[in-house]
Amino acid sequence: MAMDNVCAYCGRSFKGKGWPHVEGDSNRGVSRIEQFCSEEHRAAFLNSNL
Repeated sequence: MAMDNVCAYCGRSFKGKGWPHVEGDSNRGVSRIEQFCSEEHRAAFLNSNL
């Protein structure tokens, strides 16, 4: 059963893998996984956090 994901940039629900961004490091592990409905939304979100 496929789960719906929610884009961290626009808030739309989408099915499928999408474009994830994983935040964390090898000492503490994964702290957060953001899902995006498109590669453009992923890039815009990451550029807005700089």
